[in-house]
Amino acid sequence: MQNAKISVIMPTYNMAHMIKRAIDSILNQSFQDFEIIVVNDGSTDNTESLIKNLASGDPRIKLLNQTHSGKPAVATNTGIKNSNGKYIAILDSDDEWLPTKLEKQLKLIESRPGLGFVACHTVLLYPEHSKEQLLPRPKSLVEALLIKCYLYPSSMLAKREALDAIGLIDENYWVSCDWGMFMEMAKKYDYDFVDEVLYKYYIHKTNHSYQKNYAQRVHDREYFLHNNADLYKNHPKLLEYQYITLASDLMSKGESRKARYYFKKSLELNRSLKNIARLAISYCGKTLYQKYRTNRGHIV
Repeated sequence: MQNAKISVIMPTYNMAHMIKRAIDSILNQSFQDFEIIVVNDGSTDNTESLIKNLASGDPRIKLLNQTHSGKPAVATNTGIKNSNGKYIAILDSDDEWLPTKLEKQLKLIESRPGLGFVACHTVLLYPEHSKEQLLPRPKSLVEALLIKCYLYPSSMLAKREALDAIGLIDENYWVSCDWGMFMEMAKKYDYDFVDEVLYKYYIHKTNHSYQKNYAQRVHDREYFLHNNADLYKNHPKLLEYQYITLASDLMSKGESRKARYYFKKSLELNRSLKNIARLAISYCGKTLYQKYRTNRGHIV
């Protein structure tokens, strides 16, 4: 089989009940010059046999098995290293693409040589309702990412050279590797997006959108701040927001002493009444602070 133009990387863990829908959405693309690299991250369900059965009918589907890592970046990097395409797309095994996703993104990225990656709009599918998420077009993507990651890996089509330039995806993150990936690429390359909803993101109790692992969230945010410390020096308001977010997550985790460290850091940047109140309430314990956070919010 000749090298495909696009390599679709699909990391998966115990998603045998959903993965066929995801793979079908790739096979139904209007652009067909692709390979699908499914990286089975130590699943304990029937993922392996299911993928082997699908691959027997289509040589573009390839299965890689590895010991469970628990980190999305590890499985994704395994797939990238074992792929051949000039372009890389990632699709989570519980989501799906609309049929023209690859075609329209490839046309855009090939039309402008300076682009490192492109994205698209998304529809968020909750158990009870759905909501379209339209991407803003910030003046600076780097500055926008200093606030939060609002791009989804599965909405992306990237040049392989752009991922190679950042050393692939940083495996030191637990769940926020997409934040680090987009930031590092944004520092080096331009980006754009197809102004259409082309990606369906299913939100359910077994994916990260429903999980509140505060320890991993705190670790990843601290790591992101460390990696981008020079940028935050020029954006003290955004750094203040990150300190408050860290402190609030630490309060939810029950680590009030460390939370107060970050509340005090926010006060060093802005001695506002809100920041003083947050620090004072943190001494009253987790329950009262969470009530404050729910009623007043933690946004600067």
